[in-house]
Amino acid sequence: MNRMNPYETLGIPEFSNTDIVDAKFLEILEQYEQLTKLNKKQMKFLEDVRDAHETLTDEFKKTAIDSQLKVNSSNNHGYRTEIDSNQIAQEKDDIDDSIEREFNTEKTITLDRKSKKGFLPTFVFIVAALIGGSILYSKINQTEPTPTTNTKQETAPEPQPTQPLLISNNINHIKDNILYPDANYLNSDSLLYAPDGTVFPLNATVLPSMPITGDGQSTFLVQNTKDSAIFGKVIVKFSQESTPIVLRYFYIPPKETLYLFNMPSGNYQIQVMTLSKPQAFVSPLFNIPLGANSTVTQIVDWKFPFQASKLF
Repeated sequence: MNRMNPYETLGIPEFSNTDIVDAKFLEILEQYEQLTKLNKKQMKFLEDVRDAHETLTDEFKKTAIDSQLKVNSSNNHGYRTEIDSNQIAQEKDDIDDSIEREFNTEKTITLDRKSKKGFLPTFVFIVAALIGGSILYSKINQTEPTPTTNTKQETAPEPQPTQPLLISNNINHIKDNILYPDANYLNSDSLLYAPDGTVFPLNATVLPSMPITGDGQSTFLVQNTKDSAIFGKVIVKFSQESTPIVLRYFYIPPKETLYLFNMPSGNYQIQVMTLSKPQAFVSPLFNIPLGANSTVTQIVDWKFPFQASKLF
């Protein structure tokens, strides 16, 4: 390092902390980066600046210099021994004036940015490279824009319910299957009458005015989950070859439950119709084994709607 006061070289107050030292060093570098060539005086000044920065960012060197400055201050002596302050000020004025007018002098700028001891010159070089890369990347993107892709996910449609099998495809082939005599009545918004003309009851029950056959040991629990009252029938085939027959007709208010007792063995299906805006629904086919004493729960939440006149 030269023998001048490093604080004076950087133009900062004595005992300044390292943040001020770094900031001033960067400020001087930015001024000189505007030039493509430097004269000898400018190069000498930059070497002094670099040495001053290196000294003041070294903890031990800075502590020693600060201690010496305090001793000199108490003795009323300056730190510099060879170059007076007027000469330094004149040199700085000459150098500052030359920054604006000397762009084509003798020597190409050669700042040693790979100094092992000075981390900030390397930092400035990296920042400049990143800025240059960002500008180049931005220009490339402007000339060749990347098409955007619509990543909005579309909601998958709900799967349509599958049509269930019917215990018989011909309602006229079902024994004791009492149908509404006027199919147009099933187009009403609300049904009040059973197929035999009786008014539907208020409570969940088997309809006593319609056929009740069969005698067994099993019990069906039918739960109406719909918002409408339902009218329904229990159909059974006692064997694969036998004719299906209706064993029970029933009525269940909305959200209520009905027990059907004494159901015999056989292959079953329960068919129901909503009484508000009539639609028909059927249970999956199910079996009660011969001689069984079972309790079977059927929850009326079947999804596939049939036209009411097709089954009732």
